[in-house]
Amino acid sequence: MIRAALPVDDKLPELAAALDSCGVVVLLAEPGAGKTTRVPPFLALRNEERRAQKGPGAGGRVLVLEPRRVAARAAASRMAQEDSSEVGQRFGYQVRLEKRWGADSRVVVLTEGLLLRFLQNDPELSGVATVVLDEFHERSRYADLCLALLKEMRRELRPDLEIVVMSATLDAAAISIYLDEAPIVVTPGRQFPVESTWLGGNAVMGRLSGKKIADRMSEVLRGWLPDLDPSDRGENGVLAFLPGAGEINQCLGALAGVAESAGVELHALHGSLSLDRQLRATKPSARTKIVLASNVAETSLTVAGISCVIDSGYERRLSFDAGLGLDRLELTRISKSSATQRAGRAGRTGPGRCMKLWTRQDEAGMELFTPPDVRRIDLAELVLEVLAWGCSDPEAFDWFETPPAESLAAAVNQLLALGAIRGKNGRWLLSDVGREIAKLGMVPRLGRLLIEANREGALQSGARLVTLLSERDLFRQHRHQSHHRQQHKLPSVTLESDLADRLIWLETAPGSELDPRRRREILRRSEQLESRLRTRKPSDATRRTPPRDSRRKTTKDGDSNEWAWLAPALLSAWPDRVAKRRQVRSPEAIMVGGRGLKLEPGSKVVDAELFIAVELSAGARGAQSVSPVRLASAIEREDLERVVPEALATVDVCYFDEAKERVKSRREWRYQDLVLETRDAGTPDPEEAATVLAEAFRRQPHRVLEKLEEAEFQTLRLRLELLAGARPELKIVPIEEARLIDYIAACTPGCRSFADLRKLSLAAMIRAELNPLQAKALATEMPQSVVLPNGRSLKIRYEPGQEPTIAARVQHLFGLWQAPRLAQGRIDLRIEILAPNQRPVQVTTDLESFWTSTYRQVRKDLRGRYPKHDWPETPPPPVTLG
Repeated sequence: MIRAALPVDDKLPELAAALDSCGVVVLLAEPGAGKTTRVPPFLALRNEERRAQKGPGAGGRVLVLEPRRVAARAAASRMAQEDSSEVGQRFGYQVRLEKRWGADSRVVVLTEGLLLRFLQNDPELSGVATVVLDEFHERSRYADLCLALLKEMRRELRPDLEIVVMSATLDAAAISIYLDEAPIVVTPGRQFPVESTWLGGNAVMGRLSGKKIADRMSEVLRGWLPDLDPSDRGENGVLAFLPGAGEINQCLGALAGVAESAGVELHALHGSLSLDRQLRATKPSARTKIVLASNVAETSLTVAGISCVIDSGYERRLSFDAGLGLDRLELTRISKSSATQRAGRAGRTGPGRCMKLWTRQDEAGMELFTPPDVRRIDLAELVLEVLAWGCSDPEAFDWFETPPAESLAAAVNQLLALGAIRGKNGRWLLSDVGREIAKLGMVPRLGRLLIEANREGALQSGARLVTLLSERDLFRQHRHQSHHRQQHKLPSVTLESDLADRLIWLETAPGSELDPRRRREILRRSEQLESRLRTRKPSDATRRTPPRDSRRKTTKDGDSNEWAWLAPALLSAWPDRVAKRRQVRSPEAIMVGGRGLKLEPGSKVVDAELFIAVELSAGARGAQSVSPVRLASAIEREDLERVVPEALATVDVCYFDEAKERVKSRREWRYQDLVLETRDAGTPDPEEAATVLAEAFRRQPHRVLEKLEEAEFQTLRLRLELLAGARPELKIVPIEEARLIDYIAACTPGCRSFADLRKLSLAAMIRAELNPLQAKALATEMPQSVVLPNGRSLKIRYEPGQEPTIAARVQHLFGLWQAPRLAQGRIDLRIEILAPNQRPVQVTTDLESFWTSTYRQVRKDLRGRYPKHDWPETPPPPVTLG
């Protein structure tokens, strides 16, 4: 076959020279440069020449990492085509469920997880001379980890191993620094011009704004269809980018009829489709086509016959919520680099155009690059792989980009819960179970599930369940399964389990209900898992001795239960997802850790008090949010006692009864921190009761402060506040609320209720803290009472926000011409002058003015009404007090 020249061809000598000098190189190649199909064959030929010159020990195979299955298969096919050989001979590939390469293959294209397995199974990569990491800008967790392992391998085991990192959009400088100043080779691409348009302030934007993404795209494509010519030999197709399979399926349904009428092919392209269906969407076609694609078509893959891209501007991106311990699949705006990659798909074979369904203003706010996986997803699998590699401290591992500390901590906690690691103080080792999980190369939870199913004698069912859980839920569209089961007379499942329900469905559903090809693929994958465990000798920790009688146990009706393996297997994989229903038959529950849950409608878990929440969605953010449970399976208390007895405990707990405002005690039966059962435990422990009461009081102090029964304390508090303000030199600390709360909280020993706290003698405590000078000033300068000239003692009334006040009848004030003053004359004492009926006739701090100007009128008004009282015409002269 005659190969067309590609831009990267001219850079291959420079690439070889860089490898000769350093052994590592970063290739920054623009779209269309031909790096994916030209660099690996060149490296293979170079290795063969070395082998011919230096003997069998030189040279070796080239491994190429591709981020997706369809890209791996397409790359190997293109290299074989240009070599005029069959795929699987000189150029081969290996993806999930499919291996096409042999001993003579010089280039093997692998998906990321498989390259990681190659590295873990053979840390020296025997027979491999070069590893190429393609499309590294996608920064998947596997690509980042593989780069780190390859770097360490070169340093410790294989200094001769060559590494090539390639991408079209990449921070090449950062990778070069990480790889010890690796050379950077830059090559232009073969990109035809692409004319981009954005939504603007026009009728189109007004028509589309406010609509759902799928509806918006469907409307745009309907308007585009009349411009498509079915007879153009498939050269002017449309590639429409949507966030995921849900939106793609909605568009398929909306466009199927009009596309068929227009004679246009309509294809879906996303990761959940079979490999054949993905390849069918990418291949050349005799007719014009519309391809509705997710990110799978963004890079590393050329979709033939495309001249137009319509971009929704959105993607679904996994983000790890460390507080919840879950990956959230969130709808989010794409980055600017993603938008550039998507638009470039229209200019691969000729001039193209791209319609961006957002405004230029929206684009200004987009991120520059998509955040890498290690910054946003669950890292339990990566941490397990790091430990399996031999590094005991994940934080000290030489990451290309160190993950967030909270994500690493969450990963370690998950592995501890699964029993996959042991150790402390940041130094961790794999347990026997952890080593088995690592050998399986699976998500840790699913690996633990499979191992436990095998121990329980249910390997086939466990492998099928793991395979189902590894895929998108194929049965969510069949929400009304009871209807289907009745219609097709499918076996009923006595166990309340959405998982058992799906296993039965997989085995018995009619072909019309489940794509036969998908079913064969699932069964084939599960058979591969079975064979991997059957051929592996289990470690002591994963061998059942003696075997549990759990594969089949007898139910209350005397029938054998073939589902008895399910609860132990799920408990081993999700020990932190045990939940207890809040009320009988209520869909709401609470999970270990305190998270609120709600079973989705249609769940088989209807009556069971306890269940395992296998699949959650994180729900809305916030402390009070509730997570919807998509898949659940019932368990019983006996399952906890048999499988995880170490997580069960019985404790006596002091608690505060909010309604009765007192501390009580109850006995709790717990699984971790989940309360399974409670009973009254009698009188609480005095020390614990004091602590609980103090905490309850501090949470809601006003329930006590507003009802304090000690009047003396309230008066004392006001006297001290006034004295502290008037005489700052005394350095009296006012009794503010925070200080008062501390006083009361310190008095909880011996108390059991808020009522007890309201009766505390706080005045004596406060007086005890005053020094002698302060105490004397309080008694003499801010007294509780004053003595009048007639010897009568009047109590001073201290009230918030008012001057200190005394109240006395006119006759009791005879001889007093100057109102007493407090705090060495700095505070006026207000006097309420009362008539004989105790009603005020005047309120004043100036008695002399009262006697000289007001008294005569008061005498005139009151003498006739109260003749028995003394009403001298002239008030008595002043008498000196004290």
